[in-house]
Amino acid sequence: MVFWLLGKLGISVCFISLFVYGAEIFPTIVRNTCMGTASFFGNIGGMLSFQTQYLAQINPVLPVAFYSFISFAGGLITFAFPETHQHRHIN
Repeated sequence: MVFWLLGKLGISVCFISLFVYGAEIFPTIVRNTCMGTASFFGNIGGMLSFQTQYLAQINPVLPVAFYSFISFAGGLITFAFPETHQHRHIN
């Protein structure tokens, strides 16, 4: 249950930060293209999620552990993004 809640937290942090940081980091000229690309790669997990049923055949805990790890890692990667406060944006 704890891993599940941590996974949900990580998913929420990653999804929201995609749009918050994306609007600040990408230059105005290519912002729509970059946001679309980032959203595409963010949705790959949803496209491949049905494959985790095969992990459950190996061990019933593996799908939960897999999603927990991926979500937690994505949340940690968010902290590596640069701070954009008082940073001049390229237009």
